[in-house]
Order: sequence, then C-alpha cells, then structure tokens
Amino acid sequence: MKNIIISISFLLISCASFSQEKQVEFKNLKEALKSPEKVFRLNLSNQPVNLPDSIWSTFINLEYLSLKDDHLIEFPEGITRLKKLKTLDLSGNDFKVIPVQFLELSNLEELYLND
Repeated sequence: MKNIIISISFLLISCASFSQEKQVEFKNLKEALKSPEKVFRLNLSNQPVNLPDSIWSTFINLEYLSLKDDHLIEFPEGITRLKKLKTLDLSGNDFKVIPVQFLELSNLEELYLND
C-alpha cells in the first residue's frame, strides 16, 4: 500500500510540474524562437511583430497568442498554421480583412477583435 501512495504522489507532482511548465508565457519573441516547440503561450502585445509566415508553423504547441495593440495593418496569414491554437487576441490592430484561411484554426475557442 505504501508503494501505491508513493507512486500516486510522484504522479501528482509530475503532473503539477508539467502543468506549471505549460503555463509559462513567453513575452519575448527572440526567447520563444530558441525552443518554439516548448511555447504554449506567446504574448507579443504592444510589440512590433514582423515575422515571415513560415516561422509561425514552428510553434507546434502554441495554444494562446496575443498580438494585442501591435497595430498590424495586415492579418499575419501564418497564424492559420497554428493547429493547436485555442485563444487568439488580435484586439487593437488596424487590419480590415481576415483571410479565408482563418477557418483552418479548427481548435480556436476564443477570439478577441476589440478596437
């Protein structure tokens, strides 16, 4: 019985560690690009963002992306390659059209387009 309790405790600690690691939010693009597969949350709000569309696909585990108040004129079409994206904040930008490829974000649950 003691072994089972130790195993369960280890499992709970392991799950908690994984969960905490997953919640880390990158706010610096340069840091995020060092290990893009480890990035689950990327907050590039209030920053000039000028990435080639092909770079976005390196963030294979990205679930949350904020480009809030970046004053983008065009929607970054590379975002449509983020297959695990659940939350996208595009508030405070200046584009008028969202491309049809946007519909490819099949896991998207939350979209913010304020202002």
